[in-house]
Amino acid sequence: MGKYGRFGKKDTDWFFPINQPGISVMMLPFYALSQIFKERVLIFIIKGSLSIWAALLGVQLFLLANDLWKKEKLSLVLWFLFSLSSPVLFYAFHLYPEIPIALFSVYLFRKILAKGPFSTRQYMFFGFVLSLFIWFGLKYNMIFWPILLSHPSFLYQPTTHKFTFRGGEFFINMSNLGFYLPNVLPSFIKVNNLGYWPNYVWLGLFVLFFLGYIRKPGPQKTLSYPRHTIFIMVGLLLLFVWFSLFPQFTLLNPVNVGYDTGEKITFYSLERYQQMRGPGKFLLFKDVHTYIFNFTSWRELKDITIDFGSLDGTFLATLKLFDSTLFEGETSKEMKTLRIPAPAAYRYKKTNLYMIRLELTNMSEFLAADKPYLFTIQPSD
Repeated sequence: MGKYGRFGKKDTDWFFPINQPGISVMMLPFYALSQIFKERVLIFIIKGSLSIWAALLGVQLFLLANDLWKKEKLSLVLWFLFSLSSPVLFYAFHLYPEIPIALFSVYLFRKILAKGPFSTRQYMFFGFVLSLFIWFGLKYNMIFWPILLSHPSFLYQPTTHKFTFRGGEFFINMSNLGFYLPNVLPSFIKVNNLGYWPNYVWLGLFVLFFLGYIRKPGPQKTLSYPRHTIFIMVGLLLLFVWFSLFPQFTLLNPVNVGYDTGEKITFYSLERYQQMRGPGKFLLFKDVHTYIFNFTSWRELKDITIDFGSLDGTFLATLKLFDSTLFEGETSKEMKTLRIPAPAAYRYKKTNLYMIRLELTNMSEFLAADKPYLFTIQPSD
């Protein structure tokens, strides 16, 4: 349960979920039922209850496909591929809100396509389903409500003179380590943009779309059943390749660091909560947070020494190199030293990429903003 909850400030007897209360409320009836049983049956009921929403999502996708194309066999193929895909299959029995939100979204989309007529009670029910989104996470409101007014940079890039990077946060998050999406999207930053080729490509595509739209429409052609299936399967394949071929993160804002030993590494995507006050020496200011340290080196590092801790308080810490756990426990008014011999690296553009992940929870009476956690990364000399 560690990844789904955090200890409260009172003591370790208080454990709170990291998600909004929607997931907890959905689990309550099944949790009450599970208390009648013990051990494996108890766990099966709780996890099985989460799988129900994934099953219902598969049903809604089948109904949507059948509504669109009126072909039951094609709908069954889509249902089978979708239900056994990695995101659905592995998310189904975990405490993630994405599955219920996807269920609500597909259901409402089906009803929108149906175009009624609907009764007053049905409209009230649709509104109730829509209002549930906020209880699973504020980010899901963007599916239907224009929250972009308060956070426009999510889709649109800043265009003031202070900003010279291209791309909104949404497109950055959709990028991966092998392909940075904003590099092929239009850009309107206030620098000399005449040599930026994507602007011309997108302008040309817009002109072609406009010319194709205004021309006299000809006879409509529909794909045959085998071609329809091939088209959908190729689309799903490309989607899976996009999300699985490369690690799903990007490296931004490089910071070059030189050590006294002569070793040089480059840190990427540092947050404002992880401030570097010397070569590889960080102050961490959040009480409950997962810190990511991405850095590259031109040559493979022989070893990495990590010093971490706080001389003032107690913190729960989990330290990982990529997915391998290096340390999991408590640091209490102390500094710990961990040496990683011959650390594993990911080959990235002729450099060696390393990712160190620190999951940190402050158990002290003070705030980490007042007395930050200390974390040092020192490569071998």
